[in-house]
Formats: sequence, C-alpha cells, structure tokens
Amino acid sequence: ARLLEAQNLRALRRMSEATRQLLRAALSARPDAQVLDTLVRHVPVRVLLAGADGRVRLRAAAGHGPDAGRLSALLGRLFAGAGPRIEVDGFDEPGFRTVAAYPLRSTRDATLGAVGVGAGTALGPVERNIVEVGAGLLEAQVRQRTSGALAPGQLATGLLLHPETALSGTPGQAGAARDLLAQCTSSARSGALRVVQGIRAGRHGEPRPAAESPVRELLQWRR
Repeated sequence: ARLLEAQNLRALRRMSEATRQLLRAALSARPDAQVLDTLVRHVPVRVLLAGADGRVRLRAAAGHGPDAGRLSALLGRLFAGAGPRIEVDGFDEPGFRTVAAYPLRSTRDATLGAVGVGAGTALGPVERNIVEVGAGLLEAQVRQRTSGALAPGQLATGLLLHPETALSGTPGQAGAARDLLAQCTSSARSGALRVVQGIRAGRHGEPRPAAESPVRELLQWRR
C-alpha cells in the first residue's frame, strides 16, 4: 500500500509540474512552439501541429516524421469526423510505432487544425494526460485566434459605414455592435471595459530599436 501511494504521488507531481510548464508555455510570446517543446520535454514523443488545411506547421523533437502520404491519410480521417475523437495509427518508423492525432475544434465543432503525437511505444496514463493537456491548450489558442480574428474588422466596418446607428440605433444594431466588441476583447457582452493604450518609451529619449516594430508591439498588447 505504501509503495502504491508513493507511486501515485510521483505521478501526481509529474502531472502537476508538466501542467504548470505547459500553461506557462501557452502564455509565452510563441505559444504554439513553446507548448510543443514543453510536451517533448515531459513525454518521450515527437509532436507536430497541422493547420486547417492539413499541412504541417510546426514539429518538435529531432528526426523526420512519417511518410507524408500516410500522414495525410491519418489527418484526412481526423478532419472528416466530428465531435471529440482521436485517430490512432502506427508506422514502421522509429518514434512513430504508435501515432495519435487530436483535432483542434472550434466552439461550433469545425476542425481548425490537428496535433499529431508519435511514440516508440504505447504511452502510459500519465503521459497520455500530459499530451491531452497540451492538445487542449493548443485548441484554446487556435479558438482564441479564429473567434476574434474577424470581429475587429466587422466592428470597424460598422462604425465607419453607419456610425450614427452602430451603437445608438435600433436594439438589434446596437446589440450586434456590443457582441462584436465583446468578441474583440474576449469579454462578456454586459461587462464594463477599460481601454488602455501603452507606448514603450526609449531611455532618455532614445529612438525605438529597429527590431521592435510597431506591429510586433501591437500583437504583444493584443495578447
């Protein structure tokens, strides 16, 4: 009983530490790449991230992936499904004896991408849990990017074309503007908003370094 208790405690500590580092990676400047790198540090796997078109965007861990044709077939089955699901396969290549593909789904169940995980042997329960936490964080990232991507442009279009009715017109028009504003800020429709603009100043009036472009700074503020 003491041995089992100690084993369970080690598993919980490992899971807790991996989750903490995955959350930290998801909040970094390069969340997708950092989450993949963190996964391969905690689990003996090779990981890849595919976009909505099925093309591989990022890989983590050394070595080449499986044959592109077989990988496309696996991702094709994943993208053709619906709801929570995992596609499992195996390739006769080192590090990819077992392969699992997890979909990255939108709130409306559209498949926005996929995470492929290859391992030399079957993963244990703790390792599978760590992989699923990583896949969940990547799904949250892609949802955040896609759900709010069109809202700023739609809100700006409404304000520019119909400024007199966008916010003070009919209840339907005003409600649509509030919905778009809530999407832009990832907040509740009825929540109060505080608008803050930050400008990074150089020391003693020095000019901004060339590497710090306004676009990069804007993306940091939006994140």
